[in-house]
Amino acid sequence: MHDLQVSGTQQEYSTKFMQLLSMSSIDMPEIVKRWFYQQNLRAETNSYVSQNSPLTLKDTIERVQRFEDAHEAPKAK
Repeated sequence: MHDLQVSGTQQEYSTKFMQLLSMSSIDMPEIVKRWFYQQNLRAETNSYVSQNSPLTLKDTIERVQRFEDAHEAPKAK
């Protein structure tokens, strides 16, 4: 999980992270899951999430997705 990188969309990163997490046999506290998830986010995304202090991994992923959606470049027509 620590080496996972955001190489595509944020949604793809979240999906890959959740898949890796589901394969882990270690029961981790939410704070550890959030820490691992946030390690390879884009710097501005990580900063935003850290400032908002979500309590669960689910909350973290939702906040990240909302932030990324709001900052996504407009598509060229």
